[in-house]
Amino acid sequence: MTNKILENLYSRKKTFKAGKIHSIFTLLGVKIKICIGFYNSLHVNKYLQNITPYKVVPHKIWDIDSQNRNNVLKLDWNEATIQPSPLVQKRLTELIEQDHFFNLYPRTSNEKLLNKLSEYVQLPEENIQYFASSDSIHEYIAKMYIAENDRVLIQAPSYDNFRLTVQANGGQVFFSYTDENFQFNKDSFEKDLKSIKPSFVYLCSPCNPCGFQHSKQYIENLLKKYPEIMFLIDEAYSEFSQNSVKDLVLNYENILITRTMSKAFALANFRFGYLLASKFNIDSINSIRNPKNISTFSQEAVMAALCDIDYMKNYVTQVTQARDFFFNFLQKYNNYLTVYPSCANFVLIKCSSFAIKANLFKYLQQNNIFVRNLTQCPQLYPCIRITIGTTEQMQKAAQVIDNFFSEYNTVQQPKAKNKIAFFDFCGTVVSKQTGNAYIDYVIEHNRSFNMKLKEIKSKLLIKLGRTFIKKFYDKSYILAQLKGLSYQELDRCALNYYVEKVRPYFIPQVIDEIERLKKENYRIFIVSGGYDLYLKYFLEEFKLDGLFCTKIKFKNNKCMATFDGLDCMFENKAKLLSSYFKDELLENCETVGYTDSPADIPMLKLCKQGYVVSQKPSDWAKQNQYKEIIYK
Repeated sequence: MTNKILENLYSRKKTFKAGKIHSIFTLLGVKIKICIGFYNSLHVNKYLQNITPYKVVPHKIWDIDSQNRNNVLKLDWNEATIQPSPLVQKRLTELIEQDHFFNLYPRTSNEKLLNKLSEYVQLPEENIQYFASSDSIHEYIAKMYIAENDRVLIQAPSYDNFRLTVQANGGQVFFSYTDENFQFNKDSFEKDLKSIKPSFVYLCSPCNPCGFQHSKQYIENLLKKYPEIMFLIDEAYSEFSQNSVKDLVLNYENILITRTMSKAFALANFRFGYLLASKFNIDSINSIRNPKNISTFSQEAVMAALCDIDYMKNYVTQVTQARDFFFNFLQKYNNYLTVYPSCANFVLIKCSSFAIKANLFKYLQQNNIFVRNLTQCPQLYPCIRITIGTTEQMQKAAQVIDNFFSEYNTVQQPKAKNKIAFFDFCGTVVSKQTGNAYIDYVIEHNRSFNMKLKEIKSKLLIKLGRTFIKKFYDKSYILAQLKGLSYQELDRCALNYYVEKVRPYFIPQVIDEIERLKKENYRIFIVSGGYDLYLKYFLEEFKLDGLFCTKIKFKNNKCMATFDGLDCMFENKAKLLSSYFKDELLENCETVGYTDSPADIPMLKLCKQGYVVSQKPSDWAKQNQYKEIIYK
């Protein structure tokens, strides 16, 4: 026995992952990972080793049989909600019947296609080039115009994939955010231009997801005032706004405009976009462009669609009318939702609480309406984005939203006084430990730590020998790193942390159990050693009855880095519950408790029935006659 303990105590191995050197220690059977340093991989682009990926939301439509897709209202990716012009299918049918076709590379210079694009945008062909999607154009633009360490300013919130493209090429990304009402502030943007001094700026007009657009006069003023900056204007939604700055490419060298056929023309699956720019810029980017990456199917589909402009315009008219209807409809729920004016084929909706957002999103999905859950930046966490289709489609969406609020506002039956459920959180509701991870998240994301971290790290190195065990097991030691931060800073990080690092780890079987108990009129309480700052969002989302947890003490709005009351761990859980329910006599109630750890046996002893949540059967659960919830 002793030999095994010593073997575990001193066992150590190194792993090399994602550009970081880690040491993994096994201390008394517990694996501990420490980041020792960094190295530059000889094989992986150094800019990609720790990059934040572009978040591609699930595209569930492809999991649904084609014959059943008419039952789904897909309003999450801003595609067109109708099929493209009938001329597209007719042309593709003709194409498939051609001989000697599939084995050939696509046409590398399609003058007919350039001519059609020229007629449509009313610009010379020398100012146009087409690509396999606007995302592809952005990648070429980054290669051509953004060098290592170049500063790139992105109007935010915005389309996030361009951020990834810039960072993958070694550029430094900075953001200029809208105000709290998602309105573009010219003064603030100008201030950011002067302070950051970027060489490249990305503006989305109309802005996705905010919906506003920039005037031609404003963009031209920027081009004149900052000739040293290259401006990229993303006009993916220009057809819906009927406003474009395209003519500026004839007079200015420092503007690039990207467009797509995915939205108004309903050709998203063909991945086709085009660039509008000066002849010099078109010639420059042609020098690195691969001309055989646009399939013949895409080229022919686009030409067919451009032969039926009236079809596209009719659809745009339908969307515009439906957008007005839907915007006005949502006003009756202004106590719960704020909807922002839009010049595109979508609307941005801010929910009054995280719970409203989570429940509305879930309800729409249950009714086969897919909308976009926005999570790419903290400003958008309370928001969803809904693509606008035809009036008939939006009337269907409106009816489902009416039903949701009708149910949401229904007065619920009072919960039974004698039915109570207690849930541990970490390892029970979510499949991870959240308390110390929250503090790590704050340190990583809070700018005020930039200088302080160096001091903390040096102290840790000095004290590592005598404080090694405390560093990994003593919550108060880790909490001390937050001393002096304001409540607002910690609360803001808490919401971000909950969305990014807690919600993805819900254990579905336990969430189902919570919902079952709610229907049976149980009062449900979370009993956790985690912190109230982020756990409160779980209570809000699932409309639970109370929270027993570890609280952080604040004085004069500053974190004191100590506990406010008992640390809600081990036997302290039972103490807090006994104190709170002393007038209810828990032994007379129908009580159930849920945990993943034998450390919570004192809490389970207060309950008539205990449940153990784990990934495999547990001996201690059987010994204590607890029921088990097994998850994978």
